[in-house]
Amino acid sequence: MALEVVAKECVEDQDLEAGLALKAEIFFRTTLEDWKRGEPRTASIAFLGDAVVGFIPLALRPFKLAPGVVISTAFEHCVGTRKEYRGMGIGTAMIEAARGFLEGRAHALCVYRGHERSAAYNFYAKTGHHDLHYVRRLRSAGRSFGPQEGVELTRGLPPVPDLGSRMLAVYESAHSRYGGYPVRAESSWKKADNRGYWNFWASENGRLLGHLLTRERNDIPLTDGKPGKPILMVMEMAASDQDGEVARRLLKAAIHAAAENGLAGVVAPICDCGPFVDAYLDVEMQPGPRNNIVMALPLDVEGIVHGAWKSRFDPDLEVKVWTPRREFFLTTSERPSRASVLLEMKDDTLVKWVMGRLDLRARIREGSVTAVGANERIISALADALPFTPWVFHHLDYI
Repeated sequence: MALEVVAKECVEDQDLEAGLALKAEIFFRTTLEDWKRGEPRTASIAFLGDAVVGFIPLALRPFKLAPGVVISTAFEHCVGTRKEYRGMGIGTAMIEAARGFLEGRAHALCVYRGHERSAAYNFYAKTGHHDLHYVRRLRSAGRSFGPQEGVELTRGLPPVPDLGSRMLAVYESAHSRYGGYPVRAESSWKKADNRGYWNFWASENGRLLGHLLTRERNDIPLTDGKPGKPILMVMEMAASDQDGEVARRLLKAAIHAAAENGLAGVVAPICDCGPFVDAYLDVEMQPGPRNNIVMALPLDVEGIVHGAWKSRFDPDLEVKVWTPRREFFLTTSERPSRASVLLEMKDDTLVKWVMGRLDLRARIREGSVTAVGANERIISALADALPFTPWVFHHLDYI
């Protein structure tokens, strides 16, 4: 009798060690001790008989969709299937298992993915993940700068009292009106405390004005995929009050440090709508094509709305949603005077809307969302309750 693939949550150390061994064969090594440190994690694991044939690590992260709107997510990374068993649906089985055991623990599965023409991207699209946000790389283009006044370079984090709280204050000042990133805490920057990181600090009279975290790594150009000369990869930048002058000084300092140390330059994976796009362009960093994507597979659409957005909805409004795959009440009301609206849309449109990535007014105007029983006042109320939010991306979060 042929053996069946069994996919489930990885909870036993023995299974976890076997899953990590498979991960090491395909990607890179993570010890059991490393696994148990840092952010909470779990994993989906697949067996064929007694043999481990697939493994998906999952980082459990509170994720900010919009100001004041946070959901729980499980970020997939290093999704691997043993080579001789690929194409047999093992990856899909692990995703389906995760959808089951994460019920009540996560609102969505998420992943940072690249290369929209790749088999890996197609796997995520096939398993129900939807594009939410695009990232492109900007590269320094040979412009030279000198040392920047008020900017200090350290290898790792400096031993400054209350550094985490200072960085958190700067970060929130820079990015508070955006979404698209895991919620920051004072301990969020621990990974940047090693000599592989070249970190730049702008300060004045002992006050931290901004930080630029970069990591030295071999460049991998998109043209041929072969490793090139070392570069400084921007992992995160923040400046208080979105101060463009501070951002420019930080970037100039990084470009100068790269040139002084024989590196090929600075590369920054960023989005098109972040607070410091103009600063990157002002120092003549050149944009390339988009090559990273934030994708999501919501596990509980109603839970996202009820847990994160519901307080923003009019209590007199009842909203029913229809898609080609499902039909349900997004919000309900017991009030006799309630207004009832039916919104009709595609499934990917629903995902973008509940994740804060869709302008409902524009979609209704263009006709890709249709609304039964909605007047202009109701449409405005719905669009304001669950609005489009600009997102930012920081490579520090990439896994």
